[in-house]
Amino acid sequence: SLVTTDTIKVSDVSATFDNTVVGNISITKAGGVINTTNSGYYISGSVDNTTGDDNVGTLNLAGTTVTGVVGGSNPLLLVDVKGNSTFQSTVNAATTKVESGITAYFSGDVNGSISLYSGTASLGGVTVNGAIDGSADNTGNLTMTYGSTINGAVGATHSLASINLFNTYGGGSTFNGTVNTKALTLNSASYSSATFNDVLTVADAAKFTGSNQNLILAADANFANGISFNGYNSTITLDSTEGDKTFMGTINTVDNSSTGILQIQGTNTFTLANAVASSAAQRLYLVQVNDNSKASFSHDIYSQYFNILNGATATFGCNVDGAVQLRDGTMIVQDGFNVTGTIDNIVTGNGYGVLKLLGTNTVSGAVGSSYALKSITTGASGAIATFSSTVNATTI
Repeated sequence: SLVTTDTIKVSDVSATFDNTVVGNISITKAGGVINTTNSGYYISGSVDNTTGDDNVGTLNLAGTTVTGVVGGSNPLLLVDVKGNSTFQSTVNAATTKVESGITAYFSGDVNGSISLYSGTASLGGVTVNGAIDGSADNTGNLTMTYGSTINGAVGATHSLASINLFNTYGGGSTFNGTVNTKALTLNSASYSSATFNDVLTVADAAKFTGSNQNLILAADANFANGISFNGYNSTITLDSTEGDKTFMGTINTVDNSSTGILQIQGTNTFTLANAVASSAAQRLYLVQVNDNSKASFSHDIYSQYFNILNGATATFGCNVDGAVQLRDGTMIVQDGFNVTGTIDNIVTGNGYGVLKLLGTNTVSGAVGSSYALKSITTGASGAIATFSSTVNATTI
């Protein structure tokens, strides 16, 4: 039946509630356990550990909404979510366990680890200060909405089954630890973002599901089965501010499409180890190397446009297909590779942009048709640089 009181004190016993509790519940001794047995009820108050020691007491929820802080005085040892439950305030516990087929909804911050036994943690604009892990490889699901932040590793011991990002109203989710997941899907509305500041590993093919989404990778990333823009003009941003980084995996879009923006930023080098797009009929819309940034491409790359901005350097150990637009940046093409398309200076005035051909190379389109490039350097002795159209540069 309904229980209404200021505070219920639970010592070293197991206390069970089968209805709503209006008031606070406090564990006062080690061994104290709080159980709810029926779903759909509330604890309209806090659940606390007042023993004076951290990581004491257990809370078992059969499907309950907890409105107050959990573990406000000292963290609980365990919160075990055995039925779909909602936490409307902060949860402080050494471990929050989400059982198989169950969803735990968090509207307040979580301080401690979350263990997913094929359950789902749904984060709604909160911060998790702790790790999130599966109970075995490829188990457990993480859903993030309204811009949440995770400060611990995700899937470090056992990879998650999936991470689904629903960052509506322009919010963005941030991962500050390593992330290892089988599936990653950006289900967000437009103008949302997800930032990964440590190593990201994704086993399945990943994809965007809308335009104007931004996936920001500030560390090494490994997409074992690639990532697709899926016909949407969203953005992948690769940031090398913290050191040289590598992106492993293909980047693609759908057939008969020119969609997706890849931008590289940061003063160190971001290397793309695999193909970017697959053909002239299945290309990205834009590849852009931002001001004072460095990018290195190792496999053939197709894009409608390539922008190399002020002070930027783009090195291509591959064939390039698309229109290259230089501000005061540098394009380097290694020996044996060709450029299918134009190379132009898009600054209003002659003498901007550098083209370096390091060996036997062919450029099929016009060079410097709008304004002359600053300089063109061709390759080593015995190499042949072939230009199939007009060339305009201050120095050749």
